[in-house]
Amino acid sequence: MDALAAAMLVTALASSTAMPTVDCGLVRTRDIGVDFGTAEAAVRTLATARLDDSRRHDREWVGGVLRTADGRYRITEGVGCAGQDTVTFSVPVTPRTELVAFWHTHGDAGQARHLFSPDDGRVVSDTGKYFYLMTPDGTLKVLRPAHARVRATHYFGALVAAPESDVATPDIHA
Repeated sequence: MDALAAAMLVTALASSTAMPTVDCGLVRTRDIGVDFGTAEAAVRTLATARLDDSRRHDREWVGGVLRTADGRYRITEGVGCAGQDTVTFSVPVTPRTELVAFWHTHGDAGQARHLFSPDDGRVVSDTGKYFYLMTPDGTLKVLRPAHARVRATHYFGALVAAPESDVATPDIHA
């Protein structure tokens, strides 16, 4: 995706003000239909576009990152209910795609909303997949399997592990 196409996508997504119909039980994410060169580019573009809605409506946007057979990346999205701290979601995977990561926002600013949750850590530990978080202030973080295997020693503190993230060193809370 070239810079112009990315800018057009961000503008189109950011201008959307109508909230989709929400199922508070299971959020079924959908592929947005755009290819990206990297998983991080896919997450950064979509999470940035959804951040204002996430904060304004205090809803988590969630989804998966898919790698296609030709090495491109696609992203899925869905939205949780207002004030909901844990969102259960599904990601549609086809025979020509592989799930490589998850992503989410944390709604409006609040205590620990800039940190990964224990649920996030369990998802990473259980799946071996990266989990991206765009915090309410727009910082993009990634929780990797090596981070999730290390115990957090402080509430709302930094993860005790050597930084290995090229996006940002994650924080988690217990």
